[in-house]
Amino acid sequence: MMLADPAAIAAAYTGTRTRSTELLRTAGVDAVAEQVVPACPQWTVRQLASHMCGVCDDVLGGNVAEAGTDPWTDAQVARYADTSLADILDHWDEVGPQVEAVIPAVPPAPASQMVFDVTTHEHDLRGALDRPGARDSDSIVVGLGFLAKSLDRLIKAQGLPTLQITAANRVLTLGDVPDGSEAEIHLAGSSFELFRAFGGRRTLAQVRALDWSADPTPYLDAFFGGILKPPAEPLDE
Repeated sequence: MMLADPAAIAAAYTGTRTRSTELLRTAGVDAVAEQVVPACPQWTVRQLASHMCGVCDDVLGGNVAEAGTDPWTDAQVARYADTSLADILDHWDEVGPQVEAVIPAVPPAPASQMVFDVTTHEHDLRGALDRPGARDSDSIVVGLGFLAKSLDRLIKAQGLPTLQITAANRVLTLGDVPDGSEAEIHLAGSSFELFRAFGGRRTLAQVRALDWSADPTPYLDAFFGGILKPPAEPLDE
């Protein structure tokens, strides 16, 4: 099963939120607020936190029609343009639990996407502050499941060979597998590296260098042909 159950999705969001706020407070909000985030070079730490917190505002306010688009995220950043990082984190402490309470009523796919997004940014922050950690968290598992489900749809829609992904003790089979058949191509790696690779935080060369059993070009063309774009240069994390 690729998508987690609703309770696990809610718990994963809670974990990422609390780790992220603790990370920033421990680092010193005044010291890091205006530091640029290498994974999101258009944003400072404070602006990235504005987006992470602003998602909760929009979910609770029902403003989700344009979720994930640039205008949607830009509006979140603009909303907190004159707000300190400390106040943003305090507000996230207020609205985050409200969102976590309603996540079980949200369909698993969009709820998992929310966890994928916030967990991606948790590790963007960790990279910016040189504080790696939580690489085997439940949030990584939930987010990787969302990515696998997305790639599964693309593989089926484009008639690509079946792909089997092995991450730790988890095996995900993507695409249509005829009865009695096995996956045609295999990919193995840590959950964290696969999460970052398919989440747009590894260069194409890095994704190609993963443990594929055959040429991954058809999958990369499919998966990175839309919103997700790999960085031009490797991230230092």
